[in-house]
Amino acid sequence: AVQELLAPPAATLRFRSYVLEVTKLKLPLALLQFRLSRIEPRTSWRPAVTTEVFRACRRTDESGATHFDVRWKDGPLQFTGKLECLQQTAPEVQELAMYDDHIYDVEFPRELGFIRMKRVEKGAKGERLIEVVIPKVSLDSSSAEHVADAAVGDSTMHRYDGKRSLEQMFVLRGKISILDNRPLVELRHRDDRGKLVVALSARRMKTAKDDAWKVASMHPLSAFQTFCVLLAINNADGARVA
Repeated sequence: AVQELLAPPAATLRFRSYVLEVTKLKLPLALLQFRLSRIEPRTSWRPAVTTEVFRACRRTDESGATHFDVRWKDGPLQFTGKLECLQQTAPEVQELAMYDDHIYDVEFPRELGFIRMKRVEKGAKGERLIEVVIPKVSLDSSSAEHVADAAVGDSTMHRYDGKRSLEQMFVLRGKISILDNRPLVELRHRDDRGKLVVALSARRMKTAKDDAWKVASMHPLSAFQTFCVLLAINNADGARVA
């Protein structure tokens, strides 16, 4: 359901298998397309099941600005969110903003936070520090603090950098490491008790197409925000077409 994909899962880290397939659409579009499918393992009574969760296309407009339109379905209904690549302020830093669909009867889509990545000096190619800042959401996902107002040009990033409304945000930090030429990432944040907990752990598995990922996420990250983090990692050094 839409709300399940936009709301965080339970506060328990659970690893699941995914395939992130990167293909190129046929002309005249010729866009890179990303499809994230969840793999339910084979059991004694049924074969393995692959279910598409999200798909996204990377688009660049005439000004050179890039964004991903992220699509998902709820029965016959289709929804589109966005991951927008922001203008770079420094060559070693990449920033991306996340937005959901026009499904809540508002004039502007809600901003669901931003992703900031910075190359590690003297690190291996592809190694980056990563920071994900999102609106604070209750443990049962019944309420969230959407602090930014897109209608007046406000953003979570502006508030965070200006040290405003920090009590209404979750801040997750980690590092994108490269192991055997494959990226892996862990994101941690401090819970209400001040304990540092892992909210996202993802690594690309060694397969023929390099398209398989092991991903675990938990509160406060939603499935949509998790997919955006994977898109950001793939976008950082250029996606490989399967």
